[in-house]
Amino acid sequence: MNYMAAGGNVEQVYVLRLKPGTDLVHGIEEFAKNKGITHGVILSMLGTLQDGAFRNPRVDTTLPIVREYEGADQIDTYAFERPVEIIGGAGNIIPKEDSIEAHIHLIVSQDGAKTKAGHLWRGRIWTQAEIFIAKLSGLENVIRRHEHDTGLWQIQVDEK
Repeated sequence: MNYMAAGGNVEQVYVLRLKPGTDLVHGIEEFAKNKGITHGVILSMLGTLQDGAFRNPRVDTTLPIVREYEGADQIDTYAFERPVEIIGGAGNIIPKEDSIEAHIHLIVSQDGAKTKAGHLWRGRIWTQAEIFIAKLSGLENVIRRHEHDTGLWQIQVDEK
């Protein structure tokens, strides 16, 4: 089979506003922990960042990826040290080992309407971030594990 799948339910939707200076990823993870969200989906994200960094595959990236961190030679890191507008974002919240991880992909715009996008390593809020998060239930068998074939932490569905 070429896929893994699990079914669950939307339990509750939250509106979250993160304040200036907060790290977007850590702010979402802290909120999720405080609300008991172990499985969730980020429905919408708008706001501004004052700085941060994205990750994207390089043209010569091969699997497995064994060096996945900001600035690693197997991936492309785009760091920015200036305000940008968040024009769209998506992600999920899934357990990873003993923690809850927010996996976020973001599109931002800067002067001249130039856009940048990718997997968000880090991003510090400039004015605010407005985030809608749906808490999911019935997905206790969905977790994030390290996968040797890709070298990455991937969603896995355990048989119930």
